[in-house]
Amino acid sequence: MTTDNLARHIRAGARANARSLLGLLDGHKLDLSEEVEVEERLERLETQVKREQLAPVISRVAEPDMYSEHSPHSFVRDLVDSRGVAFFPGSDPGGSLERLLRHQRAVDAHPRSTGGLDRAGVTIERRADSITAGHGGEFVPPSWLLELFASVARGAAPLRGLARRLPLPDDTAKVSIPRWTVAAGVAVQSVENTNPQIAQATTDSISADVVTIAGLLPLSLQLYERGPNFDELVLHDMSESYAAVLETQLVNGTGATGQHLGILNVPTIVSQSYTSATPTPAGVVDAVAKVAGTVADTRKRPPNVLLLRGSRYFYLAGSEQGTTGEPIMRPGTGDVPTSMTADLGPYGPIAGLATFLDDAVPADLGTTTNQDSAIVVRADDLILLEDVPKMSAVIDGPSASSLTVDLVWHCFSAFLPGRYPSGIGTVTGTGFVVPSGF
Repeated sequence: MTTDNLARHIRAGARANARSLLGLLDGHKLDLSEEVEVEERLERLETQVKREQLAPVISRVAEPDMYSEHSPHSFVRDLVDSRGVAFFPGSDPGGSLERLLRHQRAVDAHPRSTGGLDRAGVTIERRADSITAGHGGEFVPPSWLLELFASVARGAAPLRGLARRLPLPDDTAKVSIPRWTVAAGVAVQSVENTNPQIAQATTDSISADVVTIAGLLPLSLQLYERGPNFDELVLHDMSESYAAVLETQLVNGTGATGQHLGILNVPTIVSQSYTSATPTPAGVVDAVAKVAGTVADTRKRPPNVLLLRGSRYFYLAGSEQGTTGEPIMRPGTGDVPTSMTADLGPYGPIAGLATFLDDAVPADLGTTTNQDSAIVVRADDLILLEDVPKMSAVIDGPSASSLTVDLVWHCFSAFLPGRYPSGIGTVTGTGFVVPSGF
């Protein structure tokens, strides 16, 4: 029962008790039993009156959602404005924040159910006509599923998710980590009452510059203001592009000209070659196992990740069994990616390592144009520091005269792959010539 219905019931009960009480008092003196009944009714009446006074009066106002398809407001635009980074004339950070909060309260208070009523008890209107032409179908306009728009094909970013990720500190253009080069240690005391081994250590540090990854998309003012939340599509596309660019940097970055230092360019990593004029799947897996073993012995801890190009992985996984030399540990067994994990994996295992398909692994390593490679890594040794991505809408300077809005997306990050160079290993060579058809 709603609160307003409850209040009406209370009022009706109070009036009925009052009429009954007046009728009881009319024309005769009360005996003892009647006095008791009167007292009880008076108490009930007093209680009901108090309840009625305390009952709240609620008016339900059907307010449209802040960000419905016909709303003049954009969720992403309000999100940008509320952060105070938008420079578009007429931006209202306070109003944007208020709309975001009201929208969230509405979503929390009235999530839709699947029945004929929503959870607030409001009837969901239904029509008898159908969407068939001639029976109302002409009134059903086509809908653009903008949130499902297709961008260009870009690689996923598995290494970004595998590295140890930390927030990027504020107010710095460089991050540094101290490191032991010769560590202090302990030793067995071979003779009692003698001094223990004198521990000596030397140190250095590794540093990484903060790298900026950014993009700018000029939009007409008309499309920005009157388009269907086009900035949300831009935000999605820029974020996806950022992940792909960052992944390429984490693997291949030179460490110069504003780039990250990628794992393939860290000095003194473990490197081995698989040389064969007639490479086989077994030979490829054997080479991966050997470099993984070298990493485990040199780093004193085992690697846990293998990065391969998709074509290399499926070449191994699709190899025939029998006399063709397919490895005993058939790729594809173990973890089976679903539609939710297919982009990032893991696949495999290969040589006991969880395998991740990474488009950033070069298909033409160095000056060799027909060979790819395999990368073995202990992912927890890598440190990636990322700031919160930001997008702003700017209309200023020359753009203002042409009514052009510049949507600017940027993010800062720093990458430290060289804490333990021996935790990274690569396999290259003629045995990694790209197989025919792959």
